[in-house]
Amino acid sequence: MNKIALIAAFAAAIPAYALAQSAPPPVSPTPSAATTTSTPDNPERGKFRAACGADIAKYCGGTGSSNVSTPELMKEQRGKVSACLITHTADLSANCKAAVIERDAASKAKKS
Repeated sequence: MNKIALIAAFAAAIPAYALAQSAPPPVSPTPSAATTTSTPDNPERGKFRAACGADIAKYCGGTGSSNVSTPELMKEQRGKVSACLITHTADLSANCKAAVIERDAASKAKKS
């Protein structure tokens, strides 16, 4: 009789243990702290993401996805984001407009 009770208790504990496992965090369409903080190699890009992340998510439909694996794809994604922001210039938040102007000025200064 003890064996049956032990087996029943063990069988009842297995689903409870499985439910106690933590689920992965939900995917959020809004920028997270990981996407809005500056990176050590390029703090300007981090500031730009912080200022424009919500606008990119809202107007560009995920064009700014950071799930790219090669430098060529990263460059292509940045080009798509830039084109989208140009298309929606009138709709952008004040912070994002300022960041776009600052980024363009810095880009022109580097080319000169």
